[in-house]
Amino acid sequence: MGFCLGWGGAWAFELPVSLTPDSEDDLIIGDRWDRVPKGQKGYVRRGDLAKMPTAKTVLDRIWPTADAVKMTVVPMADVVKTLGAPEGMDGVVLKCADRWESWLPFHLIKDHDPYLLIYYEGRSPTDKEGWPSFLGIEDLAPYYAFVSPKRFPDFVDETPFGMISATQITELGLANEAERYAPFFAGKLANLEGPAAIGRDLFLARCNTCHQGPEEVGGNVSQRPFMILQTHAVHNSAHFRNMVADPKQFYPQTIMPRHPDFEDEHYAALIAFITATAEP
Repeated sequence: MGFCLGWGGAWAFELPVSLTPDSEDDLIIGDRWDRVPKGQKGYVRRGDLAKMPTAKTVLDRIWPTADAVKMTVVPMADVVKTLGAPEGMDGVVLKCADRWESWLPFHLIKDHDPYLLIYYEGRSPTDKEGWPSFLGIEDLAPYYAFVSPKRFPDFVDETPFGMISATQITELGLANEAERYAPFFAGKLANLEGPAAIGRDLFLARCNTCHQGPEEVGGNVSQRPFMILQTHAVHNSAHFRNMVADPKQFYPQTIMPRHPDFEDEHYAALIAFITATAEP
């Protein structure tokens, strides 16, 4: 039991975890952590995170094009160490207020040492001046995880399972990658080939943080079940394509990004995957 992966020796600090929330500012500690009883959630106060031995103030950017500011951060690796990851877990699920979900695998934590943002220029999200928003679109509060642009200037925030930089984090969960994404590779999806297999990879990398896949795996910003995506892909493929290409033409206030890099083969692959389990 416990979090290892060769990340160092004993970890003496014990982060206080309560089974009842102290305020809406608490970080929720969800599924499968050693420090939380099965079937329950824990709660960690911001001030206690700031007291961790490896918490530090850095002059850095919250994303590559932002101005450098003073931030109090704590390495995600040390959050994982002190909460305890049972054997078999290999990543953190970052759950956000807007139903976004990011998958942060342990190997990426080990290689790129992402931070959890605690204070921004000495302020918490609940202070009068608050925190900045991400590109004027969405708040970074209550918590934000990111890879330091200063330390890793060449890091590209793209993985086989979406972006790991997550705004509006409210909860940290644990999972095993193979178990978490098993529905994408089961049943009619077990032996996909050609465009459908390519479409599955594309959906996981570019869509699943916001759009749930088979068996409701992934984020749900859109609040549209996978079956609804199938319905559009089967019966209204032109609208499906136009929506993916430029969603703001239909919903000007949407946070869904445009996809100017998608070519005909990308749309064909997505549709082939999404319709692979559709009933005839």
